[in-house]
Amino acid sequence: AACKESAVTVKIVDNTPPAVTCPAAQIFCKVASNTYTIPGLTASDNCTGALDITYQITGATTENGTGNTVSGIFSVGVSTIKWTVKDVCGNTSTCTTQVTINPLPTPSPIYHQ
Repeated sequence: AACKESAVTVKIVDNTPPAVTCPAAQIFCKVASNTYTIPGLTASDNCTGALDITYQITGATTENGTGNTVSGIFSVGVSTIKWTVKDVCGNTSTCTTQVTINPLPTPSPIYHQ
């Protein structure tokens, strides 16, 4: 009887989480529109396929969503953006960015003598 060879299946296991770089802390003075431009998160991975990027903002501003940019309306005070990046192999990485919106100073009354 002849021996048969079976095909070899190679399975590559990826345990490496995505490499992420969060924007540095952002500090702004309040503007009339309350709209601010925050630099985007950068992420890469050794696994092919799209990265799933989500964020959650807590503190003075609360919001959550998807994508690597969160520019928009922020309230006066300190907010923290927690980014989560997941690759198609199920590995995740997180990082945070702090956003501070300072109130405008209150004008002091000027007294003339």
